[in-house]
Amino acid sequence: MSLHNSFDTEDNPFSNMFSSGAVNPPLEQLQSNSNGNNELTYDYGNENEVEGHDDLKPQSPTDRSPSNFSSTTSSPTSSNINYEPYENLSKSMAITQPLQYLDGEKVTIKIVDTGRYTDPYGKKNAIGYVIQYNDKEVVRRYSEFDNLNKILIKLYPTIIIPPIPSKHSILKYFLSPIHAQNDPKIINTRKRRFQSFLNNCYRVQEIRKCIIFQKFLNPEYIWKDVLSSPPVTILPLNNLLAPPLNPTKPSPLHLLLPAPNANTKIESNLTIDRNGEDSEDTLIHKYDNQLYQVELRLSNYLSKFQPMSNKIKQNKFHLHSLSSNLAELGAYYNSLSIDYTKLKQLSMGIERIGHSFDVNYVSLEILIENINNLIEEQIDEIIGFLTDSKRVIIFKNLKILQYRIIATTIKKRSGRIKELRNFEEKLHKLDESFHESESQGDNDANLHHTQNRDILSHINERQVQLQLQKKRKKLKRPTTNLEPEFLTKIERTNEIERLTKEVDKLNECFKLVKKDISEVIASTLSSLELLDEFIEKKLKLMLNNLTQAILNWITESLKAWKEAKIQIDKI
Repeated sequence: MSLHNSFDTEDNPFSNMFSSGAVNPPLEQLQSNSNGNNELTYDYGNENEVEGHDDLKPQSPTDRSPSNFSSTTSSPTSSNINYEPYENLSKSMAITQPLQYLDGEKVTIKIVDTGRYTDPYGKKNAIGYVIQYNDKEVVRRYSEFDNLNKILIKLYPTIIIPPIPSKHSILKYFLSPIHAQNDPKIINTRKRRFQSFLNNCYRVQEIRKCIIFQKFLNPEYIWKDVLSSPPVTILPLNNLLAPPLNPTKPSPLHLLLPAPNANTKIESNLTIDRNGEDSEDTLIHKYDNQLYQVELRLSNYLSKFQPMSNKIKQNKFHLHSLSSNLAELGAYYNSLSIDYTKLKQLSMGIERIGHSFDVNYVSLEILIENINNLIEEQIDEIIGFLTDSKRVIIFKNLKILQYRIIATTIKKRSGRIKELRNFEEKLHKLDESFHESESQGDNDANLHHTQNRDILSHINERQVQLQLQKKRKKLKRPTTNLEPEFLTKIERTNEIERLTKEVDKLNECFKLVKKDISEVIASTLSSLELLDEFIEKKLKLMLNNLTQAILNWITESLKAWKEAKIQIDKI
């Protein structure tokens, strides 16, 4: 279930910068865009393009190279800014500054550019993202990232897969299709999020070694060909019917396993006693407390982060309103200073007040952008991790349910066999006791009775058959559910043979699913614990970065007003 239905559709915070006319630097000079330097490490473990370009034909490696790529959204950095900034506005506030990293790791995979690229036939085009890895560059679209994410989820049901940015909302595309396709804010956000996704995947050992992930980063592979070849084409429809750690190589027994769904309730007690031990398998109990504790912590995280994300969006809206008021005040004071040009000291003092309001406005807009990049996007990413953790937990629970279904079935079949055999033993004892009582009588009488008994037994057998048929019609149940006394000797014998074969096969399945359970629980516990540790580290890092951003904003504002006070004191 997706928790993000649309991107924040607010306008770029710098789109109206200096619209009041108080100051004149161009927009690009003040926009603080991140080139991925705020990448945070992750140390564990299709969208159908809204533009409607899913039928884009694959390009050859040369066609998809960045040389055929038209960049439309590259952003300025500190290296190419050639304007003269405010004398009292520190460059340390820019989001392009290097941020702290988890565990001191650096970015391995980078998205160096974004833009619109065209297929070899020039018929279709879409926004592409230039991925740089091992001195090679490859262009991938959103739909290809989305395909990769879905494939990894199918390949690794016990591993939490890093999230990708959400799709365009249908409402946004319907109201403004052109803006939805080319919104630079959304494109830059996706650029940062896709870079985070790739690096988080790279830090998971299983994903890093995955051939699908390696082909995604290799410009020599056309993604459409990757999707139409193994192992993608041999992925199971249901991971419960395949080995959990290697779903592309199922055994014949896996296809015989039951496939419960998410609506199936897990029984509280296992109703089978294996080898005289406790009915509940010790393997499940071994990690039960650890799993419960980590699942509870992650559930609490999710319940806290979702409302927090909404609150951050509200606070951003209020900060935008405040910055607009500051911009207006700066414009009014600057205009007023022109009216007093004859009084130089007074004019300079008024202008300095307007200048201070302008600095407050610019620094506040930078703070808002930092909140978006350092807090809002990171929380959305954490929510994506937590959402995927629920998928892993559900798979683990379904695998346990599968284990219990097989165990219960074995118990039921074995009980039926025992019931039929006990009935046969009772009949055999009754028959022996009947023969012993006959042997005590007279031989002549026995001969006469034997002849009569043979005749009567034939008649009685036919009567029993007729009675059984009448009773079966009234019961309307299959013979497997009938009490033994309603079955003939041949039917009981056949059912015992059939059930014995079933139990033998079920025992083989039980051994297989028991091995699967061991792997699933160990892998799931490891993945959840690493996510818990990752969130704790990331929260600490987010708070440190946010504190620094707020401190920079306050420092710059205070500095501006101190200088304004000096000028006012000269009047």
